[in-house]
Amino acid sequence: MTEQQIKRIRKWWHAYVRRFDAGDADLRRNMRLKEAHTLRVCKEAASIARALAISPEDLRLTEALVLLHDVGRFCFNMRGTGHLPTGSRKITHCSLEDP
Repeated sequence: MTEQQIKRIRKWWHAYVRRFDAGDADLRRNMRLKEAHTLRVCKEAASIARALAISPEDLRLTEALVLLHDVGRFCFNMRGTGHLPTGSRKITHCSLEDP
């Protein structure tokens, strides 16, 4: 994965997450928890990837996969695996330009 590609994904992800800032206080708190979870997983995955001495391209790919791994959870306040089809559809049908 190129630097340009991961920058596009980062930009898309942050804009996508911001879409969920509206709503009541409980919903916003839950969305912030989901955002924090994803960012923690990014940090941990990067740490593991560096320890494995993977290439910069694969490190960027790892970050992209982590950023996108729970996209479906933001669409609904969901638990369990129900968010997987929602996230897959969102990622499959988006251009990563517009959240």
